[in-house]
Amino acid sequence: SIWRHPEGGGTIYVGNQSAAENLTLLKSYGITHVVNCTFGASKIPDFHVGKLSYYNFAISHWQNYCNSTNASVIAFSAPMFEFVENATRNGESVLIHCLAGAHRAGTTGCACL
Repeated sequence: SIWRHPEGGGTIYVGNQSAAENLTLLKSYGITHVVNCTFGASKIPDFHVGKLSYYNFAISHWQNYCNSTNASVIAFSAPMFEFVENATRNGESVLIHCLAGAHRAGTTGCACL
């Protein structure tokens, strides 16, 4: 885990495709929400639609959504931050993942701090 909400108690975890596929593992950590940081031709499926809540965050394609303004970066990132904040504030935990759990997911997880 990288962060726990101080009031709600929900936790943010950063992981890889293997973690995202393993529903038993996710449930054992109380994960009810998933941020999938993959997109396009390399998109990993949302494995447990109907059992978990998903937000797809195309961080590797940020340049398609952002220009040189802070407002565009905020507009791109704010829905993901809201998804994570709402879950953790309500005591639900979130997995942020990509293929390896390092670059896209790690960057996104750090941004949530």
